[in-house]
Amino acid sequence: MKNVQNVQDTRRDHLRRLMQGYSSQRQFADAMGLSASYINQILTGVREMGGLVSRRIETALGLPEGYFDTPLSPPANASGDEAGSASLEQMLIPTHELKLLADYRRLSKQHQKMLRETAAGYLLIERENLPSSS
Repeated sequence: MKNVQNVQDTRRDHLRRLMQGYSSQRQFADAMGLSASYINQILTGVREMGGLVSRRIETALGLPEGYFDTPLSPPANASGDEAGSASLEQMLIPTHELKLLADYRRLSKQHQKMLRETAAGYLLIERENLPSSS
């Protein structure tokens, strides 16, 4: 039973972290297609976050499957395996980037294209404004 609790704590920790990129629980819930009361019940421990909901949020945010089941920090008795730490670090994408990706995926194909073109234009402007290294 302790293992189940650890998974629930891990999922709750990830949920809290991911929600930081949103202005409210309601905004996050709406973006994920869930009710705000359901999200609140998970956060307060009234309900558990099941695998289906975990996979649904992972998919919506473009996270790898199993992200919610990976502890945010390695256990105290972990051997400090650099490969494991690197893969965990890669999965911890800043919440504002995840929100941007989730919002992008909700756009129509036409608006996605427009947004990509706009971003490419801003990159060109930034490159032109970089100080020369001569």
